[in-house]
Amino acid sequence: MPLPRRRGLTEQAADAAIDSACRLLRLPSIRNEFADIADRAMKDQMTCRGFLAELLLAECDDRARTEQSAAS
Repeated sequence: MPLPRRRGLTEQAADAAIDSACRLLRLPSIRNEFADIADRAMKDQMTCRGFLAELLLAECDDRARTEQSAAS
């Protein structure tokens, strides 16, 4: 089921869309850390690419920790 896409979402609607997409794509770390990373990105005036990189790296780091714990 495709998620609706609209420009000009309110912050609340954007947050809800991000939460839904992260659940659908099984990205728990991004879902849990998005708000903090977004706030830090605004404060540090990150580019969109930098912000996206931070989100994806957070997910990768968490998955690596989980895999490492499972292997132990």
